[in-house]
Amino acid sequence: MKRTLRVALGRLSLLMVGVQVRLLARRVGSAGVLVLDIDNTLADTWPSLLPGVDPKDRLARLEPLPGMHAATVGRAGDRPVVYLSHRFLWQAPVTWTWLRRQGYPVRMHSLMLVPTAADKLKPLGSLAALGPVEYWDDLSFGHEHGEVQFYQELIDQVRAMPIAFHDFQAISDTVDAARGSEE
Repeated sequence: MKRTLRVALGRLSLLMVGVQVRLLARRVGSAGVLVLDIDNTLADTWPSLLPGVDPKDRLARLEPLPGMHAATVGRAGDRPVVYLSHRFLWQAPVTWTWLRRQGYPVRMHSLMLVPTAADKLKPLGSLAALGPVEYWDDLSFGHEHGEVQFYQELIDQVRAMPIAFHDFQAISDTVDAARGSEE
């Protein structure tokens, strides 16, 4: 039953993302769109996945990654900002609240949650067909187990798209630079 519900909600989520992309089509001009992942890109998510962290409110308590706000929405200009994240649909309210609390501009059509990391490819391709895309995403997993792994096939597919892709290394460099300037 639980799995069936999860699959149904995943399908609903993908339908919603398709509608959101069509709504954004009217707003994406020649300047393009800024697309941002959330977990381990804007938010320091992996420590919340360690044993002993209460899963009930872990998303609400995520710390922002230093320097990422300034490097992304701080330079977005007039471009629409889209949050494309591998999260479950029922996590939308806490995700919305977290983004707003961190000063990220979020609207109903700009928070796109997909059931798998691979499900990011279709909306990215659709957005790239509308105009220039700048995309920030670590596309990594396993931090909480002590070994960072990458969705290499997805990374290769994203790199083949006509978009400006800021990957794990670019995010790490941004965060390190911000931490260095805090000291």
